[in-house]
Amino acid sequence: MSFEFPEDSKLTKEEKAQIDELKKLHMLYLQVFDSDNGRKVLEDLEKRCYVRGTTFVPGEPYQTFFNEGARSCVLHIKTMMVLPTIKKEEAANGQS
Repeated sequence: MSFEFPEDSKLTKEEKAQIDELKKLHMLYLQVFDSDNGRKVLEDLEKRCYVRGTTFVPGEPYQTFFNEGARSCVLHIKTMMVLPTIKKEEAANGQS
């Protein structure tokens, strides 16, 4: 990904705190899902939550909405796994 945070000197104290919290959260996602067991769980969630299939149920808009919500959760996990906020080595060591 090509996203980069602005230079620290251009950030407010609140923005720096938000970035630090995002880095900590990203580290937690990596610690949980970037392991053999975590990848197996994520693979199971992808199958159960319509990541690789359609969420649409003909004539059942509420079921479609429900399915899309489940899909959205798994996509969020996958997004958190690829954010360029910290290195995987730092996550493995519990650093941020």
